Amino acid sequence: MRNENSDRLIDKTQLRTVFPASGSTVRRLELRGEFPARIYIGKRAFWRESDVQAFIQNLKG
Repeated sequence: MRNENSDRLIDKTQLRTVFPASGSTVRRLELRGEFPARIYIGKRAFWRESDVQAFIQNLKG
């Protein structure tokens, strides 16, 4: 059984499926503190899925 509240990490490809914005838009939002910060593992960037979902819910109001 999958825990829906898990902090699964998603990569850039997976991020674009749930938040279809350009990389530069995501980066701009991150720099302004409006989008969840990325997490680096080695040279790869990831985002916590729960943080991204919360961001999207806040946009919807």
